[in-house]
Amino acid sequence: MENIMTNGFSELSSTDMMEIEGGGWKEVGYAVGGTLLVAFAPAAGVATGFATSLVATPVAGVAAGVSVGAGMGALGFSWLDKATT
Repeated sequence: MENIMTNGFSELSSTDMMEIEGGGWKEVGYAVGGTLLVAFAPAAGVATGFATSLVATPVAGVAAGVSVGAGMGALGFSWLDKATT
């Protein structure tokens, strides 16, 4: 953070103001992408589990569905964390 002094008052640079106001386009991208990943994680898990159970055993379908859903959810929450920090 830069320390700009004007008439005895400390002012923020434009970069510092953007961070306080919520960030730029990168943060918006992480927030939207993370929200979509978390929202569609259950559907992706069910679809993957169903498709895998048709090709393999139902146990493999459940395992595949849980891992895909959990992976998408974890990635989505990671992106949301990047958007807010």
